[in-house]
Amino acid sequence: MPTPRAVALGLMLRRLRTEKGRSMRALAFQIERDAPTLLRWEIGERAPKPHQVSHLLAHLGIRGERFRRVMDLSENLHDSCWIASTTKEDVLQREAYLALEATATRITEVAPRLVPPLLRTREVATAVAHAGEVHIDQVEAHVATLLDRQRAIPSPRTRLTAFLGTAALTRPIGTVDMFGAQLERLLTRATHPQVDLRVVPQQVGWQADLDQAFTLTETRHTTVAIQHSRRSNTWLYRPEDLRNLTIDIRLMEMNALSPDDTVAYLTKAVHRLHSNGIRHTDPGLDRAG
Repeated sequence: MPTPRAVALGLMLRRLRTEKGRSMRALAFQIERDAPTLLRWEIGERAPKPHQVSHLLAHLGIRGERFRRVMDLSENLHDSCWIASTTKEDVLQREAYLALEATATRITEVAPRLVPPLLRTREVATAVAHAGEVHIDQVEAHVATLLDRQRAIPSPRTRLTAFLGTAALTRPIGTVDMFGAQLERLLTRATHPQVDLRVVPQQVGWQADLDQAFTLTETRHTTVAIQHSRRSNTWLYRPEDLRNLTIDIRLMEMNALSPDDTVAYLTKAVHRLHSNGIRHTDPGLDRAG
């Protein structure tokens, strides 16, 4: 069965191949493999051995630090989950996630207490990172990667769905101006044709076992879940894990405000912020629609 690291490695290999302008058939011929084998590597169905990865990278002309990162990723490919709790693993996961999103057809972010990463302003993303989301020495790289992801998503081929807990809007990070800019960003994104942004009432939509942020990313060939916690992320790929998180998303859909009510809620939050300041930003769910 595919594992998260094997899927991540395959995504990286595919990204490098396409960056170099090589067809799958041509590269397979150069490394003396058939195209179906290379396809299985790229979608994570089969894990190549480290010497096979090294051989492939050599034919693509990959050297230096990037070569070392991909070779690091080719280790421990059979682990059922992938936890990034070190700087080295953080770097690997960031690069792998860029490769994953480059082929995504749908991304679903569930964020009980903070603005979803793909919808954050630079200032809020930096404040959250400094507050402990990542190690202090990784803040700059973390924010830069996030901004790269935001520039690519949403797109005509990638739909973004985000469930935002009201706690993220009533206990904001940063100054009034910073939070106001964040609300304006949310309003702008909420009306984008490829974005489905839904506010979920905290007292209704969230349960104790749904209080962890996660992202579900779907591509044409695979689906990967990433659970977010303080200073670590866990990639999940087991069918039972994906099934449980999909059920959680269905619960979010049932309890979330409609898209129109979400826009109304955010609009009132902006007006209330400008009128009363940061301590009185909750417009009241009874008046959201």
